[in-house]
Amino acid sequence: MIASELGRLTPGRAQWLSALVVIFWPVEPFELKRFYGRTVMATVDECRNVLEKMAGKVAKKSSELDLEDGFERTLAVELTDLGQAFSAKLAGGKLTDLLDGDAADAEVRISLGSDDLIALSKKELKPAKAFLTGKIKVKASAKDLIKLRKALKVD
Repeated sequence: MIASELGRLTPGRAQWLSALVVIFWPVEPFELKRFYGRTVMATVDECRNVLEKMAGKVAKKSSELDLEDGFERTLAVELTDLGQAFSAKLAGGKLTDLLDGDAADAEVRISLGSDDLIALSKKELKPAKAFLTGKIKVKASAKDLIKLRKALKVD
């Protein structure tokens, strides 16, 4: 019966089957990398790697940024689906001190899902669309947003 049903998978049946596999799979669901051709959920390590690459890109563009000499901000990135937060400092045109954990005194707060962060880094999701659809939420002053727009652009 199950073998004959697998041959005729519709989206509804695929969801039902994937729910059963996740329930009875011997590992945590976030450890499943691929399931029916789509990512189940990005891991904390994948998100940390993306943020580190982003920090490197900000450092490469530091000469292009028109930030004031004394411009220094603390950023907090919250991954809503993983319950994980990262914090970093932007000073001298460089994003440094990427640490696990939330910074209570952060002037700029970014909240998004782990899959959305990965999609942004792969250019599968445009930052403006993510912001307008509520997939990414940013809390900062308008002045900071204008100054950081170029620095935090994902290339």
